[in-house]
Amino acid sequence: MFDFLQKKLSHSDCQKIFLEISSEVFDNLFLENGFIKIKTFTKLIESKIIYQKQDKFIEIRSINELDPRGESYFEINIGEKYNFEIDEFEGYFISINRYINIIKNKKKNSFYPFPYGKKQCSRILKKAKNDFVKYAEFYLKLNDNLFDRILRLKGIKK
Repeated sequence: MFDFLQKKLSHSDCQKIFLEISSEVFDNLFLENGFIKIKTFTKLIESKIIYQKQDKFIEIRSINELDPRGESYFEINIGEKYNFEIDEFEGYFISINRYINIIKNKKKNSFYPFPYGKKQCSRILKKAKNDFVKYAEFYLKLNDNLFDRILRLKGIKK
């Protein structure tokens, strides 16, 4: 049951909770596979955690729009060549959601909804972790070229 007397969380509070629980859920998986957490930051409507293993990067990114009509979501990106000055990938990258859609041959892209509150955040991030392990564990363990793998999945390259 909802407690309507509970103080409403600010956007930055939501981002801090998201970062905290993301770390709890994903750190062990990534660290066990040689990825090191190299950067975290929180802004008013955005937060990121970046992990690195040699030339491979994993980015957990959340957006919590101030405008209620805007989209609030999070995504997990895997890719190569991250530019820390502008906090964006420079090389090839793909979100886990997009990767799953390619595997399942779905046309519509989707994101994970931004979770509000600790319980919802924990539940949704655990689901995202299960998706990551199911569909993208190769990225943790193998030295495949990510771009080549995606092209093969799309039938563009053999």
